[in-house]
Amino acid sequence: MQQKRAAALLLVMSSALIALSGCLPSVRVGQGPTPLPVTQEAAQRLEDKLYAAMKQSLVSDFTVEATQEEVTSYLALKLPDMPFLQPQVRFAPDRVTFTGNMTQPIAAPVYVAGLAQAQDGKVTVVLQEAKLGFLPVPGFVLQSVSDAMNEMLAESQGSIQVSRLQILEGKVIVSGRIKQS
Repeated sequence: MQQKRAAALLLVMSSALIALSGCLPSVRVGQGPTPLPVTQEAAQRLEDKLYAAMKQSLVSDFTVEATQEEVTSYLALKLPDMPFLQPQVRFAPDRVTFTGNMTQPIAAPVYVAGLAQAQDGKVTVVLQEAKLGFLPVPGFVLQSVSDAMNEMLAESQGSIQVSRLQILEGKVIVSGRIKQS
């Protein structure tokens, strides 16, 4: 039972980070900020933090703090099946941006910006802006993708209640607990 809860926490945290990172078709074209470094050390730090939070959640509330370098490295190195190359995740107060090069179903640069929050114990995502190549993604598509992401997050979250999701300059903080059945 404890292993099942621990696995569920890891799944939700990973899903939330992926959702926050905008793993969806959208794009930014032009010169952006200096690319964040992608390192095995940063990816491993995030993985270690997720496992520690998973273990902590078995006895009390958990908190995970992740930097944009850790999330970027984790996506680039630990999720090889992701349909993006050169992912870059940036955190600013109440805003997450994702840039990368989409590889499927077409090759194109991608930009996604939005926010994520904890609402009624669940992580919710609102995509505010997206571009695929030079083309902006229409608002009704952003809404549809946000809705689909929120459904996926709600299903994967299981018994995990997220009480705090705070996006700050350069980092994200997620706190919560596992509901006892």
